[in-house]
Amino acid sequence: LNPANPPSARFGAAMAFDPVNEVSILFGGQEVSGQVPFNDTLNDTWSYNGKTNVWTLLIPLNTGGSPDPTFGSCMVYDPLTQKMILVGGANSIDGTWSYDVLTNTWTHLTVSGDQPPYYWSSMAFEPTMQKMILFGGTAGGLEPSNQTFSFDTLTNTWALLTPTTSPGARNKACMTFDPVSNRLILFGGQDFFNNHDDPATYTDFNP
Repeated sequence: LNPANPPSARFGAAMAFDPVNEVSILFGGQEVSGQVPFNDTLNDTWSYNGKTNVWTLLIPLNTGGSPDPTFGSCMVYDPLTQKMILVGGANSIDGTWSYDVLTNTWTHLTVSGDQPPYYWSSMAFEPTMQKMILFGGTAGGLEPSNQTFSFDTLTNTWALLTPTTSPGARNKACMTFDPVSNRLILFGGQDFFNNHDDPATYTDFNP
């Protein structure tokens, strides 16, 4: 595509598409600098317009600033509040944030319930429950999790779910909602020793 003004090369950034404002939002990640320290952790916010093929570095307007520099976060668009929801990260695993594209502001949410202490998790919006569903990830050490959480964006409430069956513990998996089969699809990921190639589905809408 060769877009104008792209972000620096990085890994572990969070990105999601806002269908109302028709832009993708990218946050943070680790930049490989080639100098000591080799990896610079970032907290910059960018938008990408697919129609014009242009990246724009955003300077959030709120006095509270942006989330801490981090990588391995989850970011998903929430159609209920029409905001981006950013969760976790290697350097800020206790944070849940929202980003409003229209006002160009980040908000550190005051949440209740069992907030997941993970990074490299998988997260997607589930429209039947009308909640975010988060699975797996890593907290502090190298051991991954197989816990499942929901986040209600209207009440800012996290809940630890207890589905009847769960995939094996993993991080860095892909997860999305499939409207045809009306279920979440999880694929891949990594545990302490192995990469996974097993697909899993989540359909327990009344935990």
